[in-house]
Amino acid sequence: MSGLRKKIVAFALIILPILVSVVAFLVVRHPSLNLLDDSVYDIFPLIDNASGGASEATVTKENGKVRLDFKLDKNFDYPFAGIGFSKKGNQKLDIDGYVLNLKMVGKEEIRMSVRMQKEIKTAEYGDLSAILVKSFAVTPATPDISMNISDVNTIPDWWFTQNQQVNRDIEINEFNSISYIWILTECITPRDKVFTFTFESASLDYDYMDFIYGLLWFFAAYIFVCAVGVFLWKKRITKTEKEYVYMRVEKTDIVNASEELTQRLLDYIGHNYHNPEIKLADVATELGITEDKALDLLKGTVDMTFRSYLNGLRIEEAKRLLQDSEYQISEIAFKVGYNNVQHFNRVFKEITGETPRGFREK
Repeated sequence: MSGLRKKIVAFALIILPILVSVVAFLVVRHPSLNLLDDSVYDIFPLIDNASGGASEATVTKENGKVRLDFKLDKNFDYPFAGIGFSKKGNQKLDIDGYVLNLKMVGKEEIRMSVRMQKEIKTAEYGDLSAILVKSFAVTPATPDISMNISDVNTIPDWWFTQNQQVNRDIEINEFNSISYIWILTECITPRDKVFTFTFESASLDYDYMDFIYGLLWFFAAYIFVCAVGVFLWKKRITKTEKEYVYMRVEKTDIVNASEELTQRLLDYIGHNYHNPEIKLADVATELGITEDKALDLLKGTVDMTFRSYLNGLRIEEAKRLLQDSEYQISEIAFKVGYNNVQHFNRVFKEITGETPRGFREK
């Protein structure tokens, strides 16, 4: 290979992962959402008057910031007050994978909650408006609050009291169709006292950590493949420089070729099931046969489609890890070949009839 050609190949090998990374980022990129932008979002005070309380709250907007003043009703058993955000035009928010970042500046230490109203369509219960909640503390010394939206996943007891037909094991795995986001305080806060907080920022920012981890895995695999490629290329060059004496030999007949091919097929899937990108085409290419032939071999052996057999292998390994390891469910999903933990949860329940968490806890 000429010097110029080597330089071109080296340049291509360097620039390729950079281009792949840029394209991948453009595909997964999600915009940041500024909840204080009142041209896009309605910002309103939230109080308990519809429930019979007389708590007070006012929202004042100025210079891109929002001031919240509120006082809880001392004579009401379950008072609450706070601030609410919703997208104009009754549009729903799709904030799966986002992080809520707040800067609440005030002079008091107080316990607050984030609540979200999520619209859910279920075959069993019909259309539901679920309330999801997570509590947090804010102090003058720690005005910056950050939490993953996926952590706002607790449905309060009073919601189940109002919706008694709904089983308490209902799971929220996707955070789309969000109607409202509320930030409020409740009865544990001192009554009949005015509290003031200024929201200097309130935004939803996409969490790119999974993307970064995936990118690191890609770079590691890419470097490994390049290293193997260079090794094999050098070995081939060395081999061509040697002299060989070729002799006529009698070819040995292959006995049970179909069984051998089937075993190779099962071995390949068994060694590569954790690769989230594995396809039937990869198996066929590895064996040097057509996809139809590979599918016929698989069906003739296990009477299953490629996808069903692959999912079965992955879920069996996931069950072992759930019982014998302390890995988080998201880590287990990744280790057995699923890039999306929600998809993993769905497949696991289809095959076992249980959620991964339920399987681990029983």
